[in-house]
Amino acid sequence: MVNRILTVDDCRELAMLHNLAFKNFFLTSLGTNFLFKFYKAILMDKNGIGVGAFEENKLIGFAIGAKQVRGFYKNIAKKNLFSLSFSALPHFFANPRFLFRLIVSLRTSNSNTDGPFLLSICVDPLSGRKGLGTALIDIFELQIGPGMTYRLMTDEKDNDKVNRFYLKNEFILENVIMQGNRTLNVYKKKIR
Repeated sequence: MVNRILTVDDCRELAMLHNLAFKNFFLTSLGTNFLFKFYKAILMDKNGIGVGAFEENKLIGFAIGAKQVRGFYKNIAKKNLFSLSFSALPHFFANPRFLFRLIVSLRTSNSNTDGPFLLSICVDPLSGRKGLGTALIDIFELQIGPGMTYRLMTDEKDNDKVNRFYLKNEFILENVIMQGNRTLNVYKKKIR
């Protein structure tokens, strides 16, 4: 297995793995092209962080985040408004509620948070690699540095396995917030 920093050349694989691992998630419903452009926008931003695990040159896991989350989504949305909007447009026409949900997510995501943030961690469900999620967290933390505190958000309900994973990896539940109809756990962790 090879671990390395992700580049924009990896974005097609990021989108494909996201589709495989997060089948019923909102961002997945906006399509592979949207995901490709979304991850590209993150990795091109000066605050974007992306690390990946590869096995035989195939991406089997990744962690994506921001060195400074305050204003991060607003910045990438502003810089990439046309390409992100155009790629999601067919999905907005098919289901206009998607546009409202995206706006709510962008307005409430990390709005009261400062500093580094883990936006997404993804492991190929077919890889069979135990401990890969923890390894990705370790690699991600190397990009932030010792002594820093970072945060993440995940669903509170129907998400026991994921919440247990973060608690096992020394995250502390800091807050519970509402995002539209969703209840989200906000976790934090200080890097040693």
